[in-house]
Amino acid sequence: MLGMANSLATSLQRLVLRLFAEAQVPIPNCMTGTSAKAPSRSRAEFLAKVRALQGKPLNWYDPKSVIACVVGTVNAPYRERLSAEELAEALRTGKVELPQVESFFLEMDLDAQRIFAAELGVPEGALRRTAENYAEYSNRDVPLLDS
Repeated sequence: MLGMANSLATSLQRLVLRLFAEAQVPIPNCMTGTSAKAPSRSRAEFLAKVRALQGKPLNWYDPKSVIACVVGTVNAPYRERLSAEELAEALRTGKVELPQVESFFLEMDLDAQRIFAAELGVPEGALRRTAENYAEYSNRDVPLLDS
């Protein structure tokens, strides 16, 4: 349990650091572990930049970032982890009983799902069949099937 909490905290810290980088504002000392004083910016300026980024995915243009984000998200709540290749194989072969497959279809952005599948060689037809099988298996709506 402690390991999962540490992993979640590390993932959250990375996300916050990426947000600061995207907003192009100085990272607070508490985030960097340094004692150097960062140049001060107004809270209003920072909030304006953060608001401008809301609703925009971070680095979706970079397939490696998408793959890392997908794998991190689908594995976050589980002790047993899948690699990107293992998740792709589960999507290709329709292993809908894996909890990471549920996370993939229900928690990931549709663009991220498609980029992940394309980058790892999961055909669109196989992805759709697995989504249909998961919807039937779980009796839940899968957003990919509505698009």
